Amino acid sequence: VYIPPIKKKFLAYIFQKLLRVFICVQCLFYITPAQAKEVKIVSMVLGKNLQLADKSGLYGDLATQILSQQSDDVEFAVYPFRRALEAFYGKEFDCIWGLDKHFLHKLGYVEMDLAQSSRIFNSQQRIFLLPRATQINAMTDLKRKRVGVLNGSNLTSRLKKVSANIVRLPNQETKLMMLMKGRIEAIGGWIPDIYIALSTLGYPKDAILPSLKLTESGVHFVCHKNHATQEFFNNINPIIERYTKSKQYLDTLDKYNVPNIQD
Repeated sequence: VYIPPIKKKFLAYIFQKLLRVFICVQCLFYITPAQAKEVKIVSMVLGKNLQLADKSGLYGDLATQILSQQSDDVEFAVYPFRRALEAFYGKEFDCIWGLDKHFLHKLGYVEMDLAQSSRIFNSQQRIFLLPRATQINAMTDLKRKRVGVLNGSNLTSRLKKVSANIVRLPNQETKLMMLMKGRIEAIGGWIPDIYIALSTLGYPKDAILPSLKLTESGVHFVCHKNHATQEFFNNINPIIERYTKSKQYLDTLDKYNVPNIQD
């Protein structure tokens, strides 16, 4: 069939236009999930063997191992403590790792609409004893006992109320050594911090006895509520449930001399 040159050019023009429209429509449908769901997570420098800026330490290992098992594109950064909170509060990041909503509310972030993942670890403040000591079942059991705490500890006021003999000490290692040598009868401290310090002194985790639980703070991913973080939770929560029952999780705790205390 003979087609005049002018019509050929016109048909070619129409074909190019239709092709461009088709390509644009395809682009809309084939945006990668990573571009649509990217979640930015920030965390805090907590100290050696807890978490440093290079993501080393217990908390860094836990987060990295969990995030490596999910498919969404995630940015994970560790900043100095105050800077991390400011970045999260200012919504530079979608989520913050290593604490829970209750802790953020205590810091004054009560007006924020937040959600949190399943719990990965249960950080606890307890009274610790030597294994042969009599259990402490209430704060009143510490009356007249020599109890070691860090300078500035929030335990000081509670210990004063029960007439404990408060011994203020400069660091975790000194506190533990005083307990080991029998110069004090109990210490206040947090899990996992106290066990990591115990490891640096060369002691196994059963060298001290966790006694009276004073408070606890779950370790979660806490996020601003939006579509991207809801998708993130849908993906990450089943991973967390499997991970916290895995050998990898227990091996990571053991690497840092930390017991698996969930209750």
